[in-house]
Amino acid sequence: MEGYEDWDFVQTLGEGAYGEVKLAISTKTDERVAVKIIDTTRDESVLANVKKECAILQMTKKSPHDNIIKFLAYKLNGDIHYIFLELACGGELFDRIQPDEGMERILAHRYFQQLIAGVDHLHLLGITHRDIKPENLLLDRHDNLQITDFGLSTIFRHQGKTRRMERRCGTPPYAAPEVLAGAPYHARPADVWSCGIVLVTMLAGELPWDEPSDRVKEFIAWKKKKLMYTPWTKLNVDEIRFLEKVLAVNPKERLTIEQICEEQWFKTEIPMPEVCEIQKKKKLKRSFSDEGVAMSQPDLLTRHSVLNDSFNTTRHIFDTISFSQPNHPEYMILSQIDLTQGASQATQSILQRLVRRMTRFLIKKSLEQAQEKLQTVLTEQKLQFKQVTSTQYTVSTRDGRGKILSVKIQLLEMLEDNILLDFRLSKGDGIEFKKSFMNIRKNFGDCIVKAPH
Repeated sequence: MEGYEDWDFVQTLGEGAYGEVKLAISTKTDERVAVKIIDTTRDESVLANVKKECAILQMTKKSPHDNIIKFLAYKLNGDIHYIFLELACGGELFDRIQPDEGMERILAHRYFQQLIAGVDHLHLLGITHRDIKPENLLLDRHDNLQITDFGLSTIFRHQGKTRRMERRCGTPPYAAPEVLAGAPYHARPADVWSCGIVLVTMLAGELPWDEPSDRVKEFIAWKKKKLMYTPWTKLNVDEIRFLEKVLAVNPKERLTIEQICEEQWFKTEIPMPEVCEIQKKKKLKRSFSDEGVAMSQPDLLTRHSVLNDSFNTTRHIFDTISFSQPNHPEYMILSQIDLTQGASQATQSILQRLVRRMTRFLIKKSLEQAQEKLQTVLTEQKLQFKQVTSTQYTVSTRDGRGKILSVKIQLLEMLEDNILLDFRLSKGDGIEFKKSFMNIRKNFGDCIVKAPH
């Protein structure tokens, strides 16, 4: 693979405390990848974490899985480290979750199956992720889920010996109660818990609590099985029964992945009118093989094969329905185009078809008018903002849970005197970011136009 100098870094896809993820295009082959760029001078512990992350990614490279992001290469330039990864051009999972609504049942069900398959494979390799959340789950061009960001991951089993975890890490709303308790805990049940919280957010469009501790009334209510509040009132009986087992407070009583694969809710597909109509027209039979999935002593490799086969048989149906495909072309336009002087013509020619995002919209205004309108809307919503450049703003606020939320807004001049406003989460929860975006978008009213094809 070429060195880092052979790539055009054309778009910021995400950022963290010690670096950012860039979309990169090869100047030689036009290959498109995601590159995690980390500056190890910012903190003494970063270098050790980078080495551990690369070691874990190397393990996944030797034993790949469809639902785990593919590690391509590692490059070094002084104190700057470049981790090259497969580009998941479908965007982030949280971008598909509508605040307070979630997403279509059949889509959430499918993503959860793929999440479990990916986590199962990680556990088979002895890897625990420790920060499973929608922001760390990407989608490929076919809307297949891919687990990414192994910055907090570690090895819990090596050469047949399993160790318990002691580090309190992850994101509090998604972390298991035993992780926050401070005592040593087992890795696999903690990851399963996080998967369960992801399922809740996909189904209901909201988090059940700020953290699973006795300081939080929503978590106390869950332990007492008082489920007359949201998000539980948005779920059906079968979903709640399944989640009661996945989100069992005692990790010893929590479902294992083997047991999850035997659960009827997990194995049974959820019909929707659009799917039923396609089934009738194409006479497709889509069902899980109970013989393969519900084994009394399931073999991990066999279970992976069965799950992947079931995904493949239904993949073309989802490609036809395209539940999560954006309705407006502006969602497909590349954001934050900051091409270098040496960017190739081939690079510029394919910018329009790279990354799918839904937190953007077009307005029919000049750049100056767009700046004025944006500042007015942000001021009316009492949001603190800073104009970094003529085309970039940063917004800092507190979300509905009182947590810090930082958003970057890029203004991009398009054809036909339109301005594209592109919003990207910089810090905070993805669902709360989506809420903030929708509130801002609503205040632009009639200014919003559909993108030209």
